[in-house]
Amino acid sequence: MRKLDIPDGAKVALVRRLLVVTDAAKHDLADAARRLTKLMEELDEDAAGAADTAEICNPLRHKGDSSVR
Repeated sequence: MRKLDIPDGAKVALVRRLLVVTDAAKHDLADAARRLTKLMEELDEDAAGAADTAEICNPLRHKGDSSVR
């Protein structure tokens, strides 16, 4: 699993959503699968948008590089 470079508030929200999926799986597997699919699609969209923005803003900046060029 990759480390998510997101604010703490977003991490808390993500954990809550994962807990909802886990709880739903105990009662309704189809509902849990739908929720997980939706969550994964949203994460993929967010990651793609962030990658596009970062590449446009600074294509040479390394993820670990905190300096502004």
